[in-house]
Amino acid sequence: MTRKGGFLKGIVTSAATYAVKTAVDIAVNPENMQKVAQLVSEQQVGSKLKQAATNMHLPAALSPSARVAKQLDTIEETLEQYADRFPVNAPVERWKSTLQSLRLMDTMNRSTTGSEHKIRLEKLQAQTEALFNEIFQSLDSGDAQIED
Repeated sequence: MTRKGGFLKGIVTSAATYAVKTAVDIAVNPENMQKVAQLVSEQQVGSKLKQAATNMHLPAALSPSARVAKQLDTIEETLEQYADRFPVNAPVERWKSTLQSLRLMDTMNRSTTGSEHKIRLEKLQAQTEALFNEIFQSLDSGDAQIED
């Protein structure tokens, strides 16, 4: 049984091993560069990598709903991990309350469909982005105050 990605993994491993050996050889004797160029040309490494890339299946991009959920998670983690780095007057409790409201909106929006879902999702995205930016700007200004 062949594992997916085995071909690509093999090429990458071989290329990495070869690159290290080549770098050592070139450092010792720069005249070996011509031999390296000829070998790469003969092995058709470029076409093999291109073929491997076309056979790879990359994960799909996050949907807007998943992106909002991920951003809400990031906000929550930031509020927990960096609580001691916010300026003294930072509205942390308001941010936490807003985060809870946005999570509730996200949960409620999952039960809607069609244009209503799209309109609510766009509003949710805008509010999440605004909260995200406000929190990270506060962290940046807090860092500037600490440095002074």
